[in-house]
Amino acid sequence: MSISHYIWAIILLFITQQSFAFKPFSKEVWLNETNTPVEVNCIVMANDGIIWMGTSDGLYWYDGIEAHYLHTYDNVSVTALKTTKQKLYIGFENGTMGTVDNEKFYPWKYSGKSPKTSINSIETLPGNTLILSTAGEGIFLVNHNFSYRFTLAHGLTDEYIYTTVFPDSITTLTATDRGINQVTLNKKDPIAVRSFTMSDGLSDNIVRVIKPMPDKCFSWIGTHQGGLSLYCSQREEIWSPKVEGGWRWGQINDILPAGKDTAWVCTESGYLLKVILKDSNNIQIEQYHYPGKKLNKIIADGTGNIWCATNTGLMMLTVDYISAIELEAPFQLSKITALACDNQKNIFLAIEHKLYKLNHTNTTQLELHGKLPSSITSMMVDSNGTIWLGTFGHGIWKRTTTGNIMKFDGIPILQSESVLDMAIQHNKLWVAGLNGVQELSIHHNTLELIQTHNKHTGIGSDYVYSLYTDKKNNIWMGTDGAGICCYHSGKYRHWDSSSGMVADVVYSISEDHDGNLWASTLEHGLLKYNGNNWSKYNQEDGLKDLNISTINTNNTGQVFAVHALGIDVWYPQLKQFRHFDKKMNLGIDSVSKELNLSAKDNSGNVYIPYNNGLICFHNVHTTQQLLPAISIRSVSAFFKEVPLYTKQFTHANNHISFGYRSVNYANPQQIYFRYKLEGYNDSWITTADRTVTFPKLPSGDYNFIVQSSANPLFSNTRQATYSFTIQRPFWLHPLFLILVAAITWLIVYTYVRLRERNFRKLSSLQRERMLFEYEHLKSQVNPHFLFNSLNTLTNIIEDDKEAAIAYTGQLSDLYRNMLSYRNKDLISLQEEWEIIENYLYIQETRFGNAITIKVDLPEQIMKTKKVVPMAIQLLVENAIKHNVVSKSKPLNITIEADNNYITVQNTYQPKISKEKGAGLGLSNIRKRYSLLTKKSVSYYIQDDYFNVKLPLI
Repeated sequence: MSISHYIWAIILLFITQQSFAFKPFSKEVWLNETNTPVEVNCIVMANDGIIWMGTSDGLYWYDGIEAHYLHTYDNVSVTALKTTKQKLYIGFENGTMGTVDNEKFYPWKYSGKSPKTSINSIETLPGNTLILSTAGEGIFLVNHNFSYRFTLAHGLTDEYIYTTVFPDSITTLTATDRGINQVTLNKKDPIAVRSFTMSDGLSDNIVRVIKPMPDKCFSWIGTHQGGLSLYCSQREEIWSPKVEGGWRWGQINDILPAGKDTAWVCTESGYLLKVILKDSNNIQIEQYHYPGKKLNKIIADGTGNIWCATNTGLMMLTVDYISAIELEAPFQLSKITALACDNQKNIFLAIEHKLYKLNHTNTTQLELHGKLPSSITSMMVDSNGTIWLGTFGHGIWKRTTTGNIMKFDGIPILQSESVLDMAIQHNKLWVAGLNGVQELSIHHNTLELIQTHNKHTGIGSDYVYSLYTDKKNNIWMGTDGAGICCYHSGKYRHWDSSSGMVADVVYSISEDHDGNLWASTLEHGLLKYNGNNWSKYNQEDGLKDLNISTINTNNTGQVFAVHALGIDVWYPQLKQFRHFDKKMNLGIDSVSKELNLSAKDNSGNVYIPYNNGLICFHNVHTTQQLLPAISIRSVSAFFKEVPLYTKQFTHANNHISFGYRSVNYANPQQIYFRYKLEGYNDSWITTADRTVTFPKLPSGDYNFIVQSSANPLFSNTRQATYSFTIQRPFWLHPLFLILVAAITWLIVYTYVRLRERNFRKLSSLQRERMLFEYEHLKSQVNPHFLFNSLNTLTNIIEDDKEAAIAYTGQLSDLYRNMLSYRNKDLISLQEEWEIIENYLYIQETRFGNAITIKVDLPEQIMKTKKVVPMAIQLLVENAIKHNVVSKSKPLNITIEADNNYITVQNTYQPKISKEKGAGLGLSNIRKRYSLLTKKSVSYYIQDDYFNVKLPLI
């Protein structure tokens, strides 16, 4: 190459580097507390918005606020990352693999062949299949941890693979040091279909990056030194578009497709390039250089930011939606007084009394275009490109398209007017000053006064801060003391509080692309007029300050509000504010407090001064994701973490805690949370905490819902849910309750039945006892018994008075005992024997030797055993009553007992004629015993003896 060629290349390089004044705002994220450099090799964003970084020190993750370290392998560099809905896959420099689940690292063991060199990239296929590109060992296809290796033997042209991609469902491309391989991966017969090199259209044989475009028909190809190439999967063709001046930005490390014909490219030399494909053979490049940086990988976060993995850490760039035009002296934020854009996208700045021009497409140098005798307070550009200048105390001036500046002296009221604002309405110029508003007609180079508008004509105030012409050709006036006034066809219109107009002081007015009018106020935030009513936007909606000095709108609906705390941008589709201030560490430390200090160009870009120059808010048409992402990161029972898939908890494990996080890269510090636990409390609870605990939850089904929002009204939110069940204790389980109910019913039923049976038995026993007593008393007091007893007593009295006395005592004891024991169901055998003794004494006295009684009752049985009262006495009585008792045929009675029965035996010599009621006593005894015991009463005749056996109880 000749010297002239070198010189030309240097000139082109200089021109290119100076040809674009916009520069994205940037922010450095240090990965450690010491702020020492850590090289980030790879970077991915998970579904929950977390940025994961593979570094020379291991694995880090970033949530928009701070970076966190996650321990993996000691002293092993992370070289590849891949996220899916379920997992994060990690590839290491030594060929090992791992996964992260719920912020926990799990080493991965291969089955089959495993790589020993660095894993350069990881891609996924359906069926949990991974494609690992390695540094010198070819490709590994891994399915369920079992790996298959593909090498030169399978058709690859090189085993050093930078990446493997899938532009469409049937094409697989690998980037190697020897071009591109288009291959078919097959477990049984993998073969390389085709290879592409410089002879096929590549700009360089060393291909480091392949990135499919959104439609996947075309792919971007980044090379080592040859720049960019393109691949068409339908035609299977590669070509290299031209770049003016040739490729000069060094090795391409990553490409981020940003649209059909646009991509961001980062290079080893520290360049971030916006690449625009003008046509299939020509590329336009806008460059941003970061000296001393290596830009290794790039991702987008959905809010308009690009995140770069660099040799020192993580860097955020605002790229498309907001850029800085950094200005040097004489620019000073405190001295800038007015701002305007002409039809050629030139920016005019008034720095006190001096007018400067900035052609930001070529340079950032301010070009002086004139000096006025006092500060320039307002600028307005008409359709012809004429700039109208309002001054402090020196009226109206204008700058023509030829650069001449002149003052209008023909209108006395404007000669020494201090101009606050101006507006253009067709061929009219409206001027707001300290003496109301002047309506002027524009005729070539002259101005003529049409009318003066003030508080007397209908504005309501002479002090008008702002003027604005809407799309319907109405003139809007923001006043000090009279709120807002609209003038059309000679009529003034005002609004009171019933329409929502709550402000008396209005600083600035603008109109959005939907025709809504916006007004900035003193202490009342923003007001929006939809044609019927005014609605208010304040701090509850996310607005940072209520005193707004300047508002403007772009062509896609965003509203820009400037105040002392920074800049708030309203996104109507999202119903969210995005805030910009010094807390974002972008270098925006302050903005101007001047009223109505902003400008908008023909493309809808809005310019606002800040401490280092101008902020350009680009008229971005793409929808940005400003809603904070929310995810549940942990679930614990009694503070012991459980897997997130756990959905069942025992009744004893009912102390449940949730940890959640939200990521908002638009405003990381501005996140609000609220939660509720359906099934426990259906009311929302707002909190700043990122954990919540529910102690002693009762059994049941629950659904935990947590929401995050960028404003305290939660007008537009995202949410995460977790459903779970606290199991019932076994004693509350339906089957157990049914069993307990059945057992209880059975017990109650049995108790009732037994009680009823006992009642029946008791009733029957009482009835039998009463019948027995009645029959027994009747038998004892019947005339025969009394007659015989008294007759016996009479005979004894005549013969032996002492015996009569004893006889009378025995008879008295008999009846006393009978009355004493008659209400008892059972009495001891000894008590029964007292009755029998008295009764036998009377009968022996009566019959003498005609009756003999033999008794064998052991003393232990007498004390421990029981019988039915008067049952034995009744048996003895029946024996005497129903058998012949005489000296010729004496009646022998035997009473004996063992542990179970007592037996009453008498000689069987029945009378010829039976007495009335025969057999009733024995039947009564049997019934009474049947109610008291299962043992039965038995009687029988054996060897001329009548035997009765009574159970002893």
